[in-house]
Amino acid sequence: DFDLHHSPETKGELGQENFDQVISNFVLNVIPKTLGTKDGRLDAIKDIASSMTNEGEGFISVRGVSDVPPNVPGSSGYDEKIAKGWEPFEDGWDVPKKGFQRGYTPEELKASLILLSLNLRTLQSI
Repeated sequence: DFDLHHSPETKGELGQENFDQVISNFVLNVIPKTLGTKDGRLDAIKDIASSMTNEGEGFISVRGVSDVPPNVPGSSGYDEKIAKGWEPFEDGWDVPKKGFQRGYTPEELKASLILLSLNLRTLQSI
């Protein structure tokens, strides 16, 4: 439900526990976390989990903090991104011509998945 315009033909298949594998590449890091509204990131993870069969596997990749640093003044890469026109927005950045971006540490991604009690086999940073 988080990306209705990308693949509307599969909307009815989300949450039906009918896929052996679900792949989500660079989705979580482009969903803003707007305070006081529905948590789109959590909804995306729920959609992934509820779309897999009981033996299914989900593969989630996100951009790391080396590509998208925290928007905290003084953090590594902050000044470089400001100079490129990136603007701090919520817990990430508003990037010109790309929209919202947020980097994850492996620990942050793992914590997001553990919220839903998902069984993790490996978590690897590239």
